[in-house]
Amino acid sequence: MTHETHPSTPDEAIAWRSVKWRTWAGWIVVAILAWRYLVHPITSAILVSRGHDPLPPIQALDLADAAAIIGLPIGGSFADKMAPDD
Repeated sequence: MTHETHPSTPDEAIAWRSVKWRTWAGWIVVAILAWRYLVHPITSAILVSRGHDPLPPIQALDLADAAAIIGLPIGGSFADKMAPDD
């Protein structure tokens, strides 16, 4: 598969510009979920096994948190569409 330096349609140009946003937004979502469900509980368990106090519990996600996590890739996509063409 070859990579074209100049996309042939405006939709392809927007899609290639939004890849950067979607990639970073995806990694941020992965980092949030990894911290919440892997790193925090494992770290807390290790601390307890060594005689320390556990980490404070993470508060439950509310609607605003879920909207922020879901909105990252969507907002980046809209930002790419609204950006002036070079």
